[in-house]
Parts: sequence; C-alpha cells; structure tokens
Amino acid sequence: MNGVYVIFQSGGNDAQMHRLVESIEGCSTIELALRSGEGIQDGDLHMLEALLPVCERRGINIALYPHVKYGMQTTTEALSLCRRFSHPRLGIAFNGYHWYAMREGHLARRLTDAAPFLKLVNIAGCRFSPLGWGSVATIEPLDEGEMDNFVLLGQLQRTGYAGPIGFLGWSEGMGGDVYGNLDRSVTAFRSMEQRLVDHPSWALITNAP
Repeated sequence: MNGVYVIFQSGGNDAQMHRLVESIEGCSTIELALRSGEGIQDGDLHMLEALLPVCERRGINIALYPHVKYGMQTTTEALSLCRRFSHPRLGIAFNGYHWYAMREGHLARRLTDAAPFLKLVNIAGCRFSPLGWGSVATIEPLDEGEMDNFVLLGQLQRTGYAGPIGFLGWSEGMGGDVYGNLDRSVTAFRSMEQRLVDHPSWALITNAP
C-alpha cells in the first residue's frame, strides 16, 4: 500500500485537495486529518461529499486520521463520519498515539466499533507530558513510553484486523537519530508480534487484585 498524509483546512486548501485526488498516481490511500476549526465543520462535510465520487472513480481510499488539537480529534468522531457517508472508499486510520493522547480509553470498544472501517493502523511509543506534541504527549520509539502497544496489537488481532500497521516516527516530534529510532521500533514490533504468537493471553487486559 502506498499512501500520503494530508491536512485539510476548510476554505484554505479545498482546490488543492480536489487537484490532489484527481492527479495523484501510484497512491492507494490518503490519510486525512481535518483541521478546519473547533470540531468537524460544514466545509469538511462538503469536501468529503465532493471527493468521494472522485475517489471511487480513481480507486483511492480516504482514511480519516483523528489528531489531537485538530478539528477531528477522536476515533469516535471519525467513526461518525464513516457512518454518515457510508461509502466504501471512506474509512479510518486508527492512530494509537492520538487515541492515547486524547484519553479516549475503552480500547476494545473503540476498535470493535471501528473494525468495519479500518483501513490502516499507526502506532508509537508515547507518554503524557507537557514536553510532547501540543504540550499533550510525547512521540517515542516503540520500546519507550508508558502506553502498552503490545495490548493494542493483541486487541487488533482479536477484532480480526489484518491490514497494514505503520510506525508514527515524526522526527520533529521525536528527536534523536531517525534511523536508530526506526531500527529500535522495528525490533520492538517484531518482538511483540512473536510474543502474540507464543503468548496471546498476555495481551489481555485484566483487573489485577
């Protein structure tokens, strides 16, 4: 799968969005963050309504990308748009970092509800900190942070997700050596994959005594 990440701002780049979808080549998915204002705006809805027929004609998926501090911040908000438009080319990019940073919680419910619309998943190490992006949470390699990505991967497996999983490695937000961070994250990811094969029950969330 080849894709691009795009930030849409109503009234600012409507024409650019249309040109992008009409002209882009070798791309199957657009990860789309909505940053038009406080909450989802009418301009966001009009943009999606206009672009989805073009996406259908050109064979391109739009994966809504919830993003902390933007207009569409949560998986729940992205899910409401998917249900509203009910279009096969519109889905969700679940991002573990933004789910955690927004304190959405209820991981099993969020992923189960989103499962019919999941186009892709992004994960990262993170921890709540005023030093992080937007003064909310840090973006870190997969072997760092306080969020348990092993539990997240286990829940994805239990919901039947078998699509692509990417690593959120935005260098400006993470810092350090880009290649070293990627290498550490790949090593951590492969370790979690094997652990899920060997000990799937370890990824279950239980209430400890």
